[in-house]
Amino acid sequence: MCGGEEIKFEMSGSEYADDTGLLFCDRGSVGRMAPRVNEHFARWGMQVHEKAPGDRKVKTLVLFCAAPPMSYINPHTYDNANLSDIRLPSGNVIPVVDKAKYLGSMISRDGRCDMFLV
Repeated sequence: MCGGEEIKFEMSGSEYADDTGLLFCDRGSVGRMAPRVNEHFARWGMQVHEKAPGDRKVKTLVLFCAAPPMSYINPHTYDNANLSDIRLPSGNVIPVVDKAKYLGSMISRDGRCDMFLV
């Protein structure tokens, strides 16, 4: 959901083996939908790895994808976007990052995609 309006679209290739990529329009949608996604995956015997207090390593991330710099009044802060970890009702968090590895590629906030060398 974006701004209270339900938008439907098809995105193929977002799931591969035990990796899933989900798209959300805004930070609030992640906070609302993550617990529902976790419950749904649990019904199928899958686990979403939220970051618990004290955890050092985390697998579940939010990659904030910025609009083109000219879209912002202050492109250095993305118009003061909140890039802190997203707190979940469980007390765990999902970290907001500026780059993430997905299926062998490193995807960055500005949309670049580089091959990740193992």
